Amino acid sequence: FQDVVFKFSNSGTADLNNFLQWWDEQSDKLRVTIPENENAFKIMTIHASKGLDFKVVIIPFANWELSSPPLLEPLLWCETVVEPFGELPLLPIKSGSALVKTIFKNDYIVELMHQYVDNLNLAYVAFTRARNEMICFAEKKNEKESAKKSETSSPFKTISDLLIHILNNSQELAGKWREDATLFRYGEPSNVVYPQ
Repeated sequence: FQDVVFKFSNSGTADLNNFLQWWDEQSDKLRVTIPENENAFKIMTIHASKGLDFKVVIIPFANWELSSPPLLEPLLWCETVVEPFGELPLLPIKSGSALVKTIFKNDYIVELMHQYVDNLNLAYVAFTRARNEMICFAEKKNEKESAKKSETSSPFKTISDLLIHILNNSQELAGKWREDATLFRYGEPSNVVYPQ
């Protein structure tokens, strides 16, 4: 940020009003650039990390939802021949679990499947960026909350639900998951400075 302020102050009139106006217009276009050989953390979205790899990756919030939350559910454009809706070529229908009990059930299930696949692909990108070490924080629900949720909907609402389920049920990973400590360790970090 100091570099940006310094650059602006050397470019002409450097008063507060001009800076604030310039900041309003330019702030979303500014980026902090860190030289490649700099020993520093890089904070980025999973989308921005696509195609890159890093010695160590930390995923601080592996608890994003597998489908859209209720307030952000998309609008579905549905076709039907059922009257009176059949008179329109496409109908805009607000997506939501209530559609399971309607003639738009298949449209809803297809949309839900696409959301699940998109979020599983996002998880794949997140979990395949690390060369040497990955640290991932996933929320573990308490027993009552998990039981209540599975009675009313899919048992996997978030990526963390899916991760915990895999750790609890995988024969291959048995012994590496310590549920009492809520710790999963696979492999050992190296004591050497990470080679290029």
